[in-house]
Amino acid sequence: MKVLELTFFSVTPEGLIIVPDIPEPETRSDVFEQVNPSGIHSCQELIELIESCPPLEGRFQDLGAAYLRENSQLPSTVDQLVVPRSGALQLILRILRSNPDGGWRQWIELSGDAALEEFLQYVRDWLDEDIDWNESDHFDGYWNGQQAAFSYFDDLPRAILKAVGVKVIDGDVPGSDFRAAKLQKSVEEANQIAELLEQEFRFEQAVVHGCEVSHV
Repeated sequence: MKVLELTFFSVTPEGLIIVPDIPEPETRSDVFEQVNPSGIHSCQELIELIESCPPLEGRFQDLGAAYLRENSQLPSTVDQLVVPRSGALQLILRILRSNPDGGWRQWIELSGDAALEEFLQYVRDWLDEDIDWNESDHFDGYWNGQQAAFSYFDDLPRAILKAVGVKVIDGDVPGSDFRAAKLQKSVEEANQIAELLEQEFRFEQAVVHGCEVSHV
């Protein structure tokens, strides 16, 4: 008989399936794992990183607007923002004024690699902030136990899910982006069927706190 290396999932009293022992995320770095400033070595690489993450791009749009305000109105108090070579300053201000949504790209480019570390610090500061759950549509796939279980079962054949009694919910309620896998049979029955079908997963009962489920 084939020996399986089993993956165990916990099932809440409401039937929600979760991967146990995945801690609840706290900061943006926990949910935007692909935003990694440590691998950035040029302005172009930084721009590409920012473009890959819409919430981070929104932050740089805000930073560009703040830079424009400070330099246009109070040029003597801009020490908290990146100051480029003096010859490029007026050009950057014109670009930010005419293109508030995309001018941050030219701000980074014209500031040059000498200012790269300061721009990277903006990214690090953003990652260190508390999670904004309004950004959840852009989170990386595996940000908590519920999402990890959803991703696992969403990849399985629908025939297997039906037999075991797992329902995959992918925002199927109007006005909701709730994503989860739920067990609709008892743990005992589901495990028996999974064993008969030679599946590599099993279920166990768990009591979890409300904070371990989706924030929707």
